[in-house]
Amino acid sequence: MEAVASASQALSAALDASTVMGGTPYVLEVSSPGVDRPLTEHRHWARARGRLVRAALSDGRQVTDRLSEVDGDGVVIGSSRIAWADLRTGRIEIEFARPGDTTDDAADLDGSDLDDSDLDDSDLDDDEGPTDEEQEV
Repeated sequence: MEAVASASQALSAALDASTVMGGTPYVLEVSSPGVDRPLTEHRHWARARGRLVRAALSDGRQVTDRLSEVDGDGVVIGSSRIAWADLRTGRIEIEFARPGDTTDDAADLDGSDLDDSDLDDSDLDDDEGPTDEEQEV
């Protein structure tokens, strides 16, 4: 991330010094490809081992399961071995709980196990809207 920040600052300085933008204000946004980056290369698949993936196959089918192996012959998704030639592309499926995570946070969402003594004034909805500090972004 430090290298990306340095490159972004250098690019911004170069743009500011040039006339390529014609004096028009601009916003330079730099980001990583993100979790939904397509898995198109062997190294992408290797990095995704252990993750839940959705793969598009050359015969038009899609397979969604955990990626367990990546080798020179192809990948293993769930119990299916898929050769590189049969694999078009894939994506990591976003999981909100990782495998082996046994905590059940959903049970806490409804607040049914809370009583009034668990709340303080900041938890109450007073319908006053955001404060001036919250309004400023």
